[in-house]
Amino acid sequence: MKVYLIRHGESVANVQRTMSGKLDVALTEKGFEQARQAAEKLRDVEFAAIYSSDLQRAADTAAEIARGRSVSHSRTEKLRERDFGSWEGIKFDDIEKLYPQQWKEFLEKGYNYDIPGGESVEYLYGRVVGEYENILSNYDTDSDVSVCIVAHGCVLMALFSYLVYGNKDGYSRFRFDNAKINMVEIMDGYTVVRTLNA
Repeated sequence: MKVYLIRHGESVANVQRTMSGKLDVALTEKGFEQARQAAEKLRDVEFAAIYSSDLQRAADTAAEIARGRSVSHSRTEKLRERDFGSWEGIKFDDIEKLYPQQWKEFLEKGYNYDIPGGESVEYLYGRVVGEYENILSNYDTDSDVSVCIVAHGCVLMALFSYLVYGNKDGYSRFRFDNAKINMVEIMDGYTVVRTLNA
């Protein structure tokens, strides 16, 4: 079984350097073009299904990949971006001014820092891994089936930490570019990383 894991295309918040987790923001025109380029790269892959976050930026990216295919596209809030709590909707430059002590802790702890009012890495990890395993339960992982999951940067960080480390300890060790192709293959019960940011 092959699982294609894709971060959404460039969003308005990416361009504005605004913290957007659960905040529902649109793709830019460049983001739509990135999604179309991803779809072109994947044109020869026959997907059994496409899954995505229900947030607009991920759902629209997935819709571009699904375009012209007779494949189901399921949207779920379980694949939403991490909730950034009191930092939602604030520009990165302004977070430091508004929350200087929190920002200092964030710089010290990186993505493992739990933003007040938001999701902890532990909660995010459990949510994402639970949904990933739920998706896989619909298929024979020893078969040649392929599925596509379109989500968000922190979602993929949590998921790859699970796939590579078996726990949340590797969460800060991965970065994913907009609309690039990541793929893992399940072989004899083992997950092998085949592609990153292609």
